[in-house]
Amino acid sequence: MPYSYRCGSCSASSPPGHYDDALAARDEHRRTAHGGLIPDGESITEADDPDRRGLDPKTIAAVAGLGLLAALYRWITH
Repeated sequence: MPYSYRCGSCSASSPPGHYDDALAARDEHRRTAHGGLIPDGESITEADDPDRRGLDPKTIAAVAGLGLLAALYRWITH
């Protein structure tokens, strides 16, 4: 799972990566943007995975339901 660092003070955020990358981005941001101080509201959270290509289950269910309705309609009308 990718992680991202976000600074709540200045709204900067790191690109998704490994947890260690998020920690390194946090440390670098603290040094360069806040003089080494810890800004308020910073966090490291799970980020969306840009390599994930699947659809969520609700979308799949909706498409399947529409397909079933179309098949049922065709069966009834012929």
